[in-house]
Amino acid sequence: MVGSASGDISPVAFALLNYKLPNGQYMIPSANPSFTPTVNFPENVFITQAAYFTTDQAVADLDYIASSKDTVL
Repeated sequence: MVGSASGDISPVAFALLNYKLPNGQYMIPSANPSFTPTVNFPENVFITQAAYFTTDQAVADLDYIASSKDTVL
């Protein structure tokens, strides 16, 4: 990766994106430009490679109106 640490990117992010492992590969790889999809797509579709993102998320909300009869220990 070539670039400059100045501009809109954080110097920490820039360092992480350019960090190379001992085997010479980047720690955060970029898309593989030589990837060839196994399915034939129309000419106006450009597919590089699959991106997978899995996450478990939960959101909770608890509303309670305290009165003078309530106590907190």
